[in-house]
Order: sequence, then C-alpha cells, then structure tokens
Amino acid sequence: GVQTCAPSDLRMRRHNRADVNRIVVRTSLATFAYTMLIPNLQKFSNEMGGAVVDVISSLSMPTSSDVFDVLITRDLSIIEPADHWEIYNEQIVCVGASAHVTGKDFSIVRSMPILNITSRPDILPTWLRSMNLTSTDIHSGARYDHHYLALPAVTTGKCLLVAPEIVVSDLVRDGLYKVIPGSQAPSGMQYRAYSIDRSGNPDLSRTFCRWLVRLCRQATAITSVQ
Repeated sequence: GVQTCAPSDLRMRRHNRADVNRIVVRTSLATFAYTMLIPNLQKFSNEMGGAVVDVISSLSMPTSSDVFDVLITRDLSIIEPADHWEIYNEQIVCVGASAHVTGKDFSIVRSMPILNITSRPDILPTWLRSMNLTSTDIHSGARYDHHYLALPAVTTGKCLLVAPEIVVSDLVRDGLYKVIPGSQAPSGMQYRAYSIDRSGNPDLSRTFCRWLVRLCRQATAITSVQ
C-alpha cells in the first residue's frame, strides 16, 4: 500500500538524538494548561528521566499536518488514528476570595457580581439552571476572554467566578479561594487526551496521558474534601 510520510519536521525530530525524550502537547484548554498542567510538568519530567514537554495552545481544529504528539481538549475532535483517555468529567463551582466569602452561605451569589468568561459562554447558564436561578437573580460582573485572566480579579476584587473545579483546585487548596457551599454542578463536558499514532515518541506520549489521568484525579480529590 501507499505509505504516508509524517511531516518532515516531525521526521527530523525523530532522528535528532537530543529530542529522544521530548513531546509536544497541544491543548485548546488555556486555563487548564496554565493552572494545572504546566505547574506540574516538572514532576512528570522528573519521573521520566528529564523528559521535555513543549506546550502549545490553539483553539483551532488540529490537522494531520500539525506537529504535536498529544492533544488535550474538551470540544475538539481528532480525525486521525489515536489512543484516547478520559481525563476529567467537568464539575463547575462558584468561588470567591476567602476574605469575602468565608462564613457566608449560598445567598452571596445574589449580591456579589459574577464574572463572565467569553470563551465559555455555556458555563454560567448551565450553572444557573443547576442552581434553579436565572440571569435576573445575579449581578453580571466584568467580562474576560479566559478563566485564567479572571483568576487575579477574583483574588483581589469583590466578585465571584463560576469555573471548572479543576482549574481553581490549587487556589482553593492554598486558601486563596473558597468554594461557595452548595455551588457544585456537572457541566456535562469531558476533557480528553489523545496520543496520536504518528507521534515521533508514542511511548512517552501514552505515558504522559496516563500521568495526566492521575494528576486530574488527585486534583479533584483535594477540592472535594474542602
């Protein structure tokens, strides 16, 4: 049969001995990369004898000519052969700075402004439905493109944020944020990791995906006991 070649830069990378312990991870989840993935990559590197993980962020649909080994996504599909892992069933929570919400009950969501995230227009309506609220029950706060841009606003300001539990888990664990009691709900979204068959480093890619499953489990276990 006809054999299709991998892109030349990927082929060259396979033969570059310096890159033998290196993978490229592409993700459409910028905040997940910022809060969860990148801060923990050193642990993976240590486990894997100094493996290097390059991280690229893109919201566009991947093509078979794009150079990457692993895709982490919530909403993109992949059309080429790949192994995949379900890494996280998204739960959403409402959080605020500990200074403003400690000791307060759920009713605080009606009085403090809730930030809007334009890259996830689904989250707030989904959460409101789960809480039996409507948009008229809350004060609409400032708009930000991504959750990671809103995180400092919550830390320093008098506002709340409805966000995936996993991306605020470290801030909750460190005591900067508190989850509003009774504010957790499933979003119906699932994060997945794909290790593509044409990867120049398939073993490391698959090991990375399995490590990511463990990382997400540990993170959500921490928040659920708060």
